Parts: sequence; structure tokens; C-alpha cells
Amino acid sequence: MSRDQRCDDNWALIYAQKLAIQRSVPLHVVFCLVPKFLDATIRQFDFLLKGLKEDTAE
Repeated sequence: MSRDQRCDDNWALIYAQKLAIQRSVPLHVVFCLVPKFLDATIRQFDFLLKGLKEDTAE
């Protein structure tokens, strides 16, 4: 979940959910955060992490 960091209108996530339902298996979403992620600044990391936290609530 790195291209579309959202739950709404995330077509890859919707497709994965559809497959999980069809196969009766749980769906796990993983985001790998690396220290040099796109050469992001601390401010950008803060924004990114807050957005991911909001996604976990959905």
C-alpha cells in the first residue's frame, strides 16, 4: 500500500479485498517504511505517518 495510501478509491485494495472474501482468508495490509523513503523530510514523514494512522481507523 505505497502508491495509494488511502482506503477509499484504492482499486488495488478493493481487488485484494474481493479476492480475500472469495477465498475466505484474512486480508493484511503492509506498509514498509524505510529511512530513506523518497528522501523525505521529518515533516513529510510526520504527514505520512498521520495519514497511515487515519487509514488504520478505517
